[in-house]
Amino acid sequence: MIWTHHSDDYDGLPPDDIVIGARGSELDSDVSMLEIYFDHVARGDDVAWNASHAALFIQSGISRRGAPRISERQRDRLLEVLILARPLILNLFPSPDERELASRGVDAMAGLIFYWNEDDAQRSARHRHVYLDMLAYARRLRNACHNRCLLSEIRERADERRSELVAGMLREAAA
Repeated sequence: MIWTHHSDDYDGLPPDDIVIGARGSELDSDVSMLEIYFDHVARGDDVAWNASHAALFIQSGISRRGAPRISERQRDRLLEVLILARPLILNLFPSPDERELASRGVDAMAGLIFYWNEDDAQRSARHRHVYLDMLAYARRLRNACHNRCLLSEIRERADERRSELVAGMLREAAA
């Protein structure tokens, strides 16, 4: 139940399980934001934009010097929402070649989520190029999604110009 000042039982105090001033870590915030991006993708909400930002969040979360590791629970939750988002991300790319690269990009994001959870021993078990390749594929997907966003913006502006032109022509014809 959500307590508001409109509730009959509201006594003006926060619920007992709320700690005033308590904040999660920056890592918790990053993971939550990443879940939100993937959740939006999975729901079909602005897929290209949210997928692009999710890839950026993964890359920046991992690449910060001394970045803390995510927990297994966080890793598993991120992988769950990525799996749900995957088909919608792939649907952005109609050609088989684009789709194959997008699939590699999604796989790379999954690999980076695993990497984010791993300790140094687990990370060093792989050749360092594997990590660099995952970053590159994720970056390529991020760029492709961002390019879709840019094309959409260009089309929207062209539609707006066309509408303005037609409206102007109709005004002149009516005058």
